[in-house]
Amino acid sequence: MVIKIVLVVPSLRKTGVTEVVRNLLLQNKVKQCPVEFSMIVLENNYSENWNVFKKLVQNFYVLPGKSIISFHKIKKFRDIMKKIDPDEIHFHGFNSELYIPLVKNKVIVTTAHNMGIEDFIYNYGRFVGNLMARCQKCIYKYVSQIVGVSLTVSEHYKSLGFNNIVTIENGVEVPKHVVQNDVLNGLRHPIGVCVGNVDIRKNTVQILKTFREGHGIGTLLIIGDNPKDKQYFLNIKNKYQTSNVIFCGRTENVFQFLKGADYFISASKDEGLPMAAIEAMGENLDLILSNIPQHRELKKSKEDNIYFFSNKDQLINLLKNYKTQWMAIKNTNNRQNYLTHFTSSIMFNKYLQLYLDLSEKEGV
Repeated sequence: MVIKIVLVVPSLRKTGVTEVVRNLLLQNKVKQCPVEFSMIVLENNYSENWNVFKKLVQNFYVLPGKSIISFHKIKKFRDIMKKIDPDEIHFHGFNSELYIPLVKNKVIVTTAHNMGIEDFIYNYGRFVGNLMARCQKCIYKYVSQIVGVSLTVSEHYKSLGFNNIVTIENGVEVPKHVVQNDVLNGLRHPIGVCVGNVDIRKNTVQILKTFREGHGIGTLLIIGDNPKDKQYFLNIKNKYQTSNVIFCGRTENVFQFLKGADYFISASKDEGLPMAAIEAMGENLDLILSNIPQHRELKKSKEDNIYFFSNKDQLINLLKNYKTQWMAIKNTNNRQNYLTHFTSSIMFNKYLQLYLDLSEKEGV
Protein backbone atom coordinates (compact mmCIF):
# COMPACT_ATOMS: atom_id res chain seq x y z
CA MET A 1 0.00 0.00 0.00
CA VAL A 2 1.32 3.42 -1.00
CA ILE A 3 0.93 6.39 1.36
CA LYS A 4 0.19 9.64 -0.47
CA ILE A 5 1.81 12.65 1.19
CA VAL A 6 1.69 16.30 0.17
CA LEU A 7 4.59 18.50 1.22
CA VAL A 8 3.75 22.21 1.60
CA VAL A 9 6.61 24.73 1.58
CA PRO A 10 6.65 28.55 1.43
CA SER A 11 9.08 28.78 -1.49
CA LEU A 12 12.01 26.98 -3.07
CA ARG A 13 14.61 29.53 -2.08
CA LYS A 14 17.69 27.58 -0.99
CA THR A 15 17.45 27.53 2.81
CA GLY A 16 17.80 24.97 5.58
CA VAL A 17 14.08 24.20 5.24
CA THR A 18 14.22 23.45 1.53
CA GLU A 19 17.39 21.39 1.98
CA VAL A 20 15.62 19.19 4.53
CA VAL A 21 12.75 18.68 2.08
CA ARG A 22 15.10 18.00 -0.86
CA ASN A 23 17.07 15.42 1.14
CA LEU A 24 13.83 13.78 2.23
CA LEU A 25 12.70 13.43 -1.38
CA LEU A 26 16.09 12.25 -2.63
CA GLN A 27 16.22 9.47 -0.06
CA ASN A 28 12.68 8.40 -0.90
CA LYS A 29 13.69 8.14 -4.57
CA VAL A 30 16.83 6.15 -3.80
CA LYS A 31 15.19 3.74 -1.37
CA GLN A 32 11.99 3.30 -3.40
CA CYS A 33 9.78 3.37 -0.33
CA PRO A 34 5.97 2.99 -0.30
CA VAL A 35 5.50 6.75 -0.17
CA GLU A 36 4.23 8.93 -3.02
CA PHE A 37 5.15 12.57 -2.49
CA SER A 38 3.49 15.59 -4.07
CA MET A 39 4.53 19.18 -3.44
CA ILE A 40 2.80 22.54 -3.16
CA VAL A 41 4.96 25.68 -3.28
CA LEU A 42 3.16 28.77 -2.01
CA GLU A 43 5.28 31.52 -3.59
CA ASN A 44 5.80 31.82 -7.33
CA ASN A 45 9.52 32.62 -7.32
CA TYR A 46 12.97 30.98 -7.50
CA SER A 47 11.86 29.09 -10.59
CA GLU A 48 15.48 28.10 -11.26
CA ASN A 49 15.09 25.55 -8.44
CA TRP A 50 11.81 24.01 -9.60
CA ASN A 51 13.19 21.30 -11.88
CA VAL A 52 15.21 19.69 -9.08
CA PHE A 53 12.03 19.10 -7.09
CA LYS A 54 9.79 18.25 -10.05
CA LYS A 55 11.89 15.16 -10.73
CA LEU A 56 11.45 13.94 -7.16
CA VAL A 57 7.67 14.14 -6.73
CA GLN A 58 4.57 12.70 -8.33
CA ASN A 59 2.76 16.05 -8.57
CA PHE A 60 4.30 19.52 -8.42
CA TYR A 61 2.30 22.72 -7.97
CA VAL A 62 3.31 26.35 -7.59
CA LEU A 63 0.49 28.64 -6.48
CA PRO A 64 0.20 31.85 -8.56
CA GLY A 65 1.55 35.13 -7.21
CA LYS A 66 4.31 36.09 -4.79
CA SER A 67 2.12 36.75 -1.75
CA ILE A 68 1.87 34.01 0.85
CA ILE A 69 -1.90 33.80 1.04
CA SER A 70 -4.89 35.14 -0.90
CA PHE A 71 -8.45 34.08 -1.72
CA HIS A 72 -7.27 32.80 -5.11
CA LYS A 73 -4.48 30.78 -3.51
CA ILE A 74 -6.83 29.32 -0.91
CA LYS A 75 -9.18 28.14 -3.67
CA LYS A 76 -6.28 26.68 -5.65
CA PHE A 77 -4.92 24.95 -2.54
CA ARG A 78 -8.28 23.34 -1.81
CA ASP A 79 -8.68 22.24 -5.45
CA ILE A 80 -5.28 20.54 -5.36
CA MET A 81 -6.08 18.77 -2.10
CA LYS A 82 -9.36 17.52 -3.53
CA LYS A 83 -7.60 16.28 -6.67
CA ILE A 84 -4.75 14.45 -4.90
CA ASP A 85 -6.75 13.30 -1.87
CA PRO A 86 -3.59 12.69 0.22
CA ASP A 87 -3.36 10.49 3.27
CA GLU A 88 -1.07 12.91 5.09
CA ILE A 89 -0.05 16.54 4.63
CA HIS A 90 3.36 17.68 5.83
CA PHE A 91 3.95 21.42 6.34
CA HIS A 92 7.37 23.08 6.58
CA GLY A 93 7.80 26.62 7.89
CA PHE A 94 5.44 29.11 9.51
CA ASN A 95 4.14 30.59 6.23
CA SER A 96 3.01 27.17 5.07
CA GLU A 97 1.35 26.54 8.45
CA LEU A 98 -1.10 29.34 7.73
CA TYR A 99 -2.87 26.84 5.45
CA ILE A 100 -3.31 24.19 8.16
CA PRO A 101 -6.78 25.40 9.28
CA LEU A 102 -7.99 24.88 5.71
CA VAL A 103 -7.37 21.12 5.92
CA LYS A 104 -10.17 18.89 7.17
CA ASN A 105 -10.17 15.18 8.05
CA LYS A 106 -6.53 14.57 7.12
CA VAL A 107 -3.42 13.57 9.05
CA ILE A 108 -1.43 16.78 9.47
CA VAL A 109 2.30 16.86 10.22
CA THR A 110 4.34 20.01 10.65
CA THR A 111 8.08 20.31 11.16
CA ALA A 112 9.08 23.09 13.55
CA HIS A 113 12.38 24.30 12.11
CA ASN A 114 12.95 26.93 14.80
CA MET A 115 11.97 28.09 18.28
CA GLY A 116 8.93 30.01 17.08
CA ILE A 117 8.75 33.24 19.05
CA GLU A 118 12.53 33.78 19.29
CA ASP A 119 12.99 33.41 15.54
CA PHE A 120 9.93 35.53 14.78
CA ILE A 121 11.11 38.43 16.97
CA TYR A 122 14.59 38.44 15.42
CA ASN A 123 13.14 38.55 11.91
CA TYR A 124 10.00 40.66 12.32
CA GLY A 125 10.34 42.65 15.54
CA ARG A 126 8.79 42.17 18.97
CA PHE A 127 5.19 43.21 18.18
CA VAL A 128 4.76 41.23 14.94
CA GLY A 129 6.86 38.35 16.30
CA ASN A 130 4.58 37.92 19.32
CA LEU A 131 1.50 37.98 17.09
CA MET A 132 3.01 35.29 14.87
CA ALA A 133 3.83 33.13 17.90
CA ARG A 134 0.25 33.40 19.19
CA CYS A 135 -1.07 32.58 15.73
CA GLN A 136 1.20 29.52 15.49
CA LYS A 137 0.09 28.27 18.89
CA CYS A 138 -3.55 28.40 17.75
CA ILE A 139 -2.74 26.68 14.46
CA TYR A 140 -0.88 23.83 16.18
CA LYS A 141 -4.12 22.74 17.83
CA TYR A 142 -5.13 21.35 14.42
CA VAL A 143 -1.91 19.34 13.98
CA SER A 144 -1.71 15.55 14.37
CA GLN A 145 2.08 15.49 14.86
CA ILE A 146 4.64 18.21 15.53
CA VAL A 147 8.26 17.38 14.62
CA GLY A 148 11.02 19.33 16.33
CA VAL A 149 14.33 19.43 14.48
CA SER A 150 16.20 19.41 17.79
CA LEU A 151 15.51 18.50 21.40
CA THR A 152 15.65 22.21 22.24
CA VAL A 153 12.92 23.02 19.73
CA SER A 154 10.78 20.11 20.91
CA GLU A 155 11.10 21.17 24.55
CA HIS A 156 10.05 24.71 23.62
CA TYR A 157 6.75 23.51 22.17
CA LYS A 158 6.21 21.08 25.02
CA SER A 159 6.50 24.07 27.36
CA LEU A 160 3.58 25.62 25.47
CA GLY A 161 1.41 22.62 26.34
CA PHE A 162 1.81 20.43 23.24
CA ASN A 163 2.45 16.73 23.85
CA ASN A 164 2.18 15.41 20.28
CA ILE A 165 5.86 16.09 19.59
CA VAL A 166 8.72 13.94 18.36
CA THR A 167 12.28 14.97 17.59
CA ILE A 168 13.86 14.20 14.22
CA GLU A 169 17.24 15.86 13.84
CA ASN A 170 18.11 17.47 10.52
CA GLY A 171 20.23 15.40 8.18
CA VAL A 172 22.27 16.35 5.12
CA GLU A 173 23.88 14.60 2.20
CA VAL A 174 27.57 15.37 1.70
CA PRO A 175 28.57 14.95 -1.96
CA LYS A 176 31.36 12.50 -2.64
CA HIS A 177 33.14 14.56 -5.29
CA VAL A 178 33.50 18.31 -4.79
CA VAL A 179 35.75 20.71 -6.67
CA GLN A 180 37.24 23.32 -4.36
CA ASN A 181 36.31 26.92 -5.23
CA ASP A 182 39.18 28.90 -6.73
CA VAL A 183 38.79 31.67 -4.14
CA LEU A 184 40.48 29.40 -1.59
CA ASN A 185 43.66 29.06 -3.64
CA GLY A 186 46.61 30.69 -1.92
CA LEU A 187 44.72 31.81 1.19
CA ARG A 188 46.47 31.84 4.55
CA HIS A 189 45.57 28.90 6.78
CA PRO A 190 43.78 28.12 8.93
CA ILE A 191 40.71 29.04 6.86
CA GLY A 192 37.41 29.56 8.65
CA VAL A 193 33.98 29.58 7.04
CA CYS A 194 30.89 31.37 8.34
CA VAL A 195 27.72 30.37 6.46
CA GLY A 196 24.23 31.89 6.55
CA ASN A 197 22.36 35.17 6.51
CA VAL A 198 24.40 38.17 7.62
CA ASP A 199 21.93 39.50 10.16
CA ILE A 200 21.30 40.13 13.85
CA ARG A 201 20.08 36.61 14.63
CA LYS A 202 23.17 34.99 13.08
CA ASN A 203 25.27 37.57 14.97
CA THR A 204 27.88 37.64 12.23
CA VAL A 205 29.16 41.03 13.41
CA GLN A 206 30.58 39.52 16.62
CA ILE A 207 32.91 37.34 14.55
CA LEU A 208 33.79 40.18 12.19
CA LYS A 209 34.65 42.54 15.06
CA THR A 210 36.96 39.91 16.53
CA PHE A 211 38.82 39.58 13.23
CA ARG A 212 38.98 43.34 12.65
CA GLU A 213 40.52 43.90 16.08
CA GLY A 214 43.34 41.53 15.20
CA HIS A 215 42.20 38.53 17.18
CA GLY A 216 41.28 36.47 14.14
CA ILE A 217 43.44 33.75 12.69
CA GLY A 218 44.30 32.94 9.09
CA THR A 219 41.45 33.79 6.70
CA LEU A 220 37.70 34.06 7.24
CA LEU A 221 35.17 33.46 4.43
CA ILE A 222 31.65 34.86 4.82
CA ILE A 223 29.24 32.77 2.73
CA GLY A 224 25.80 34.39 2.54
CA ASP A 225 23.96 37.69 2.29
CA ASN A 226 20.83 39.33 3.68
CA PRO A 227 17.91 39.02 1.23
CA LYS A 228 15.54 40.93 3.55
CA ASP A 229 17.90 43.91 4.01
CA LYS A 230 20.42 44.22 1.21
CA GLN A 231 21.66 47.61 2.41
CA TYR A 232 22.49 46.17 5.84
CA PHE A 233 24.58 43.49 4.16
CA LEU A 234 26.41 46.01 1.96
CA ASN A 235 27.17 48.21 4.98
CA ILE A 236 28.63 45.25 6.88
CA LYS A 237 30.63 44.14 3.86
CA ASN A 238 32.09 47.61 3.25
CA LYS A 239 32.97 47.99 6.92
CA TYR A 240 34.63 44.64 7.59
CA GLN A 241 36.02 43.27 4.32
CA THR A 242 39.82 43.06 4.38
CA SER A 243 42.51 40.87 2.87
CA ASN A 244 41.83 38.20 5.50
CA VAL A 245 38.02 38.60 5.66
CA ILE A 246 36.44 37.73 2.30
CA PHE A 247 32.72 38.09 1.54
CA CYS A 248 31.78 35.45 -1.04
CA GLY A 249 28.03 36.13 -1.23
CA ARG A 250 25.32 33.52 -1.52
CA THR A 251 26.15 30.17 -3.12
CA GLU A 252 24.21 27.17 -4.37
CA ASN A 253 27.06 24.84 -3.41
CA VAL A 254 28.57 25.57 -0.01
CA PHE A 255 30.64 22.37 -0.16
CA GLN A 256 33.05 23.91 -2.67
CA PHE A 257 34.05 26.35 0.09
CA LEU A 258 33.99 23.84 2.93
CA LYS A 259 36.24 21.50 0.93
CA GLY A 260 39.35 23.61 1.36
CA ALA A 261 38.57 25.10 4.77
CA ASP A 262 39.80 24.10 8.23
CA TYR A 263 37.01 25.15 10.58
CA PHE A 264 33.41 26.37 10.63
CA ILE A 265 32.40 29.25 12.88
CA SER A 266 29.00 30.55 14.01
CA ALA A 267 28.00 33.13 16.63
CA SER A 268 24.28 32.56 16.07
CA LYS A 269 21.89 33.62 18.85
CA ASP A 270 19.14 31.19 17.85
CA GLU A 271 18.79 28.09 15.65
CA GLY A 272 16.56 25.13 14.97
CA LEU A 273 19.37 22.67 14.28
CA PRO A 274 21.97 24.34 12.04
CA MET A 275 22.25 22.67 8.64
CA ALA A 276 25.40 24.63 7.77
CA ALA A 277 27.23 23.33 10.85
CA ILE A 278 26.16 19.76 10.03
CA GLU A 279 27.41 20.16 6.45
CA ALA A 280 30.76 21.37 7.81
CA MET A 281 30.85 18.41 10.19
CA GLY A 282 30.27 16.13 7.21
CA GLU A 283 33.39 17.60 5.59
CA ASN A 284 35.28 16.88 8.83
CA LEU A 285 35.81 20.53 9.71
CA ASP A 286 36.33 21.62 13.31
CA LEU A 287 33.43 23.67 14.69
CA ILE A 288 33.66 26.87 16.75
CA LEU A 289 30.13 27.71 17.89
CA SER A 290 28.20 30.04 20.16
CA ASN A 291 27.15 28.33 23.37
CA ILE A 292 23.43 27.90 22.66
CA PRO A 293 21.51 24.66 23.36
CA GLN A 294 20.94 23.86 19.68
CA HIS A 295 24.69 24.03 19.00
CA ARG A 296 25.50 21.93 22.06
CA GLU A 297 23.25 19.17 20.72
CA LEU A 298 25.69 18.66 17.85
CA LYS A 299 28.42 17.42 20.19
CA LYS A 300 27.68 13.77 20.85
CA SER A 301 30.98 12.80 22.49
CA LYS A 302 33.98 14.48 24.09
CA GLU A 303 36.12 13.38 21.14
CA ASP A 304 34.21 15.65 18.74
CA ASN A 305 36.20 18.75 17.77
CA ILE A 306 33.40 21.17 18.62
CA TYR A 307 34.19 24.19 20.78
CA PHE A 308 31.80 26.70 22.36
CA PHE A 309 32.02 30.36 23.39
CA SER A 310 29.59 32.51 25.36
CA ASN A 311 31.13 35.96 24.89
CA LYS A 312 33.75 37.91 22.99
CA ASP A 313 36.62 37.08 25.37
CA GLN A 314 35.91 33.36 25.16
CA LEU A 315 35.81 33.61 21.36
CA ILE A 316 39.17 35.39 21.32
CA ASN A 317 40.72 32.72 23.55
CA LEU A 318 39.26 29.93 21.41
CA LEU A 319 40.70 31.42 18.23
CA LYS A 320 44.10 31.94 19.86
CA ASN A 321 44.18 28.36 21.15
CA TYR A 322 43.00 27.01 17.82
CA LYS A 323 45.82 28.81 16.05
CA THR A 324 48.47 27.24 18.28
CA GLN A 325 46.93 23.75 18.09
CA TRP A 326 45.97 23.74 14.42
CA MET A 327 47.87 21.49 12.02
CA ALA A 328 47.47 20.96 8.28
CA ILE A 329 46.93 17.24 8.94
CA LYS A 330 45.06 16.36 12.11
CA ASN A 331 42.76 13.76 13.58
CA THR A 332 39.15 14.75 14.17
CA ASN A 333 36.04 12.78 15.01
CA ASN A 334 33.59 15.18 13.41
CA ARG A 335 32.89 13.27 10.22
CA GLN A 336 32.21 10.11 12.21
CA ASN A 337 29.80 12.09 14.36
CA TYR A 338 28.03 13.19 11.17
CA LEU A 339 27.88 9.63 9.80
CA THR A 340 26.45 8.29 13.05
CA HIS A 341 23.81 10.95 13.71
CA PHE A 342 23.23 13.50 10.95
CA THR A 343 23.03 11.91 7.49
CA SER A 344 19.98 12.45 5.29
CA SER A 345 19.43 8.67 5.29
CA ILE A 346 19.09 8.61 9.08
CA MET A 347 16.70 11.56 8.97
CA PHE A 348 14.59 9.99 6.22
CA ASN A 349 14.27 6.65 8.01
CA LYS A 350 12.84 8.44 11.04
CA TYR A 351 10.35 10.40 8.93
CA LEU A 352 9.35 7.24 7.06
CA GLN A 353 8.65 5.44 10.33
CA LEU A 354 6.62 8.43 11.49
CA TYR A 355 4.52 8.41 8.30
CA LEU A 356 3.90 4.68 8.64
CA ASP A 357 3.00 4.94 12.33
CA LEU A 358 0.57 7.80 11.69
CA SER A 359 -0.96 5.94 8.78
CA GLU A 360 -1.55 2.86 10.93
CA LYS A 361 -2.82 4.93 13.85
CA GLU A 362 -5.31 6.87 11.75
CA GLY A 363 -6.37 3.85 9.74
CA VAL A 364 -5.25 5.28 6.41
